[in-house]
Amino acid sequence: MRACVLLVDGQDGQVIGGGVKFGITSDITTYFIAFAGSDADPWIGFLMQFPIGNDNEDLGLGMIHKLRNDVGEFGGPVPADMYTIEVRFPRGQADSRVAPASPKLYSRFPAAPKDISLVEISLKGGARVTVQGFGLPFHNPGHQSEGWINSNTAINHGTTLLDIFEQRKFFLAVAAPQNVCVKILDESRLPPVFQFPYSREHAWDPVAYRDTIFKNKGHQFRPTWRFNDDEAHLSALCHVEAQDVIWLEEAAAHIRKSPVRAYFVAQESEDDARPSRLFVILETTKEFMGRFEAAWPRLFRSDVFRANLTSADNESAQWDAKLVEHPKTVKALEQTLWPPAS
Repeated sequence: MRACVLLVDGQDGQVIGGGVKFGITSDITTYFIAFAGSDADPWIGFLMQFPIGNDNEDLGLGMIHKLRNDVGEFGGPVPADMYTIEVRFPRGQADSRVAPASPKLYSRFPAAPKDISLVEISLKGGARVTVQGFGLPFHNPGHQSEGWINSNTAINHGTTLLDIFEQRKFFLAVAAPQNVCVKILDESRLPPVFQFPYSREHAWDPVAYRDTIFKNKGHQFRPTWRFNDDEAHLSALCHVEAQDVIWLEEAAAHIRKSPVRAYFVAQESEDDARPSRLFVILETTKEFMGRFEAAWPRLFRSDVFRANLTSADNESAQWDAKLVEHPKTVKALEQTLWPPAS
């Protein structure tokens, strides 16, 4: 990502952004970027960032958040102090040209960086840029961008933000040498368009979902708040629900196939040689509990279940069972589980 200046209507047009990097007394910043993050569509374009009001939260207008990949295990939202608009050039549908900035262009910036390149992007045919973030709530009374964003007021000579987004040509003065800008614009360096590796059929079919999931095992996808189309959105929504059911069913199946030793203790009131009710103590290992640590509490949300029992001579039975949540309160188990110290 390189600091840049957006030149409206050509290299002699009005300057937007740049900030301190270009010696411009503006708190609006712009960046030229090639994005290639994981689990998201790669793109080339530029960012426009506008300061938000300092008292927005006190006024009850809420806060703006942005996604940071270095927060938590899979990334998370953090408060943002800038309102960001992404302008993405259509992949494979734009021509570009990069040249060193002319002395005339250099002279427009009071503190010009050592290297400035003029980047010109021309859209082909009926292609359009994709704009993300524009239209979200914005509040910063007194700032020039308040009208630009909320009322589409003119920036210069009648040109509005919408007019900029509908341009066929974009001019950027980028704080980077020519070869760096050429590299940023090289679409062959970008990974393929991101797609979830799942079927486009989303009706509930446990067998089909299970087959799709087990054929596409891999890393956990990073969270996202934006989807490129309805198909991606629908796929994510459906698989969140389906996978949450299927992994738990798989864990239950593995538990049923993983026998553990059971010890039986008669209840205090059961004096019969064949008592009708017993306490069952399971001898689980650390490896067993570690493997099913996430599934275990979910499977026992109800304390009533069916216990599969198999004797040493392979006789099997199913008994009605109920989980004892506080075994230390059961007197019949005291001598077995917590014998007094000798």
